[in-house]
Amino acid sequence: MSSARSIHVQGIVQGVGFRPFVYRLARAHSLSGWVLNGEQGVQIFIEGSSQACESFARDLKLQAPPAARIVGLSVEPAEPQGLLDFTIRSSTAGLTPTTRVSPDLPVCDACLAELCDPS
Repeated sequence: MSSARSIHVQGIVQGVGFRPFVYRLARAHSLSGWVLNGEQGVQIFIEGSSQACESFARDLKLQAPPAARIVGLSVEPAEPQGLLDFTIRSSTAGLTPTTRVSPDLPVCDACLAELCDPS
C-alpha cells in the first residue's frame, strides 16, 4: 500500500546542494515525488512504502550535506498522488522570503584535486 508524506525543511538548506541530495536519497529509497526551494525553506513530497517514507525522513536529517544546517523539520501525512518518479521542481518566489542563505563556501580538497588533474 502506498504512503505519502509532506516534508518542510527550514534552516540553511538552499545553496548547499540540498535538492540534489534529496533527489538521490529519494531514489535510494525507491520513492517518487518532488522537491523544491520554497520561500520558507525546502518543500518535499514523497510517496512509496510506509517503511521507505519513514527511512527517508530519518536519513534526511542524519545524512544532510555538510554545509546544510537543518533547524526545523516537519513531516506530515499526505494523500498519495500516484507519481511515477522523483523530480526537482523549479523554486517558488514570494514577496517575503525567510530562508537563511549560506555563506560562500571554500572549494573542498577533493574538488581542488580534480581541478588540477589533467585527466
